[in-house]
Amino acid sequence: TIGPMFLPKRELNDDDDDQRTSRSTPLIAVAISAAIGNTVASFSRVPYEVVKQKLQTGAYDNTFIALSSMWRENGMRTFFPLGGISSQMVRDIPYAIFTLMSYEWLRENWVCSSSSSAKGASNQHWRNMVAGAIAGGIGSFLTNPMDVVKTRLQTSTTAEVMKYTGVMDCARVTLANEGPSAFLKGVMPRLAHKIPANAFFFLSFELFRRLLDVDQVQVVAQTEEADCKKIKK
Repeated sequence: TIGPMFLPKRELNDDDDDQRTSRSTPLIAVAISAAIGNTVASFSRVPYEVVKQKLQTGAYDNTFIALSSMWRENGMRTFFPLGGISSQMVRDIPYAIFTLMSYEWLRENWVCSSSSSAKGASNQHWRNMVAGAIAGGIGSFLTNPMDVVKTRLQTSTTAEVMKYTGVMDCARVTLANEGPSAFLKGVMPRLAHKIPANAFFFLSFELFRRLLDVDQVQVVAQTEEADCKKIKK
């Protein structure tokens, strides 16, 4: 998901002629980029999520049996159940937006602001980790209701799914039958997974970005692009 995010983010930031006169512009770029990246990624993630959740619920003994049985059941449509793609996008796009915007805000206002001093620079690695953990926790908690709906649509049998007309209907039926607390089911295991995963992801991402001088390479590329534009003029 991260890969598709950076190209639109870079293009959106390059169009900002005032060079960050407002802090809202980078966050808007992050939000739009996250939405674009996850729109692409969500479609390809649906079959994997369907098979994984079938295995986790004990429907099949192993991956091979799951794949062969599901294919015999209804062919390719089994891997893309009713509401499967839309429910995946309803969860993944807001999750990426909340997580990445939270991380960018923390990075700008806490991580980077403290790195000017020698002590702050030495603490930057653990600050990246903490910022990633907090961002992952925020994104996971706020999108847990979407995750509940997605899981119910993707793990139900074909007959069970037919009782829903789509994502919104599944949410409505869940609320009517089980109340608001139903949308917090599974939140603790999800947080237990997402918080450390995001902590180590952003720690590794920032570490290798510095080791590979990615920011310096981008500056050089932007300088060369500006020179080429001047020559063309």
